[in-house]
Amino acid sequence: MMIPSFAVDVMCIKPTDEGTGRLARLFSLLLMKKAGFDVGRYVSIDRLCERHAAAYYDRSTRAREPWPHAQG
Repeated sequence: MMIPSFAVDVMCIKPTDEGTGRLARLFSLLLMKKAGFDVGRYVSIDRLCERHAAAYYDRSTRAREPWPHAQG
């Protein structure tokens, strides 16, 4: 559960004006690789997010709601 929580934290603190989601996904890939998952080799997380954009944005918005001082 640490990796998705980290991704939500990155999106909530908004380290960049644009590309925050891409940055969070990049960090997620790095953390998953370090945890031993075989990711990025066969599946593009960005491509999956694009393909399911409405669901991705809905869930990322809902995940940020309980985060203190979350910005939309």
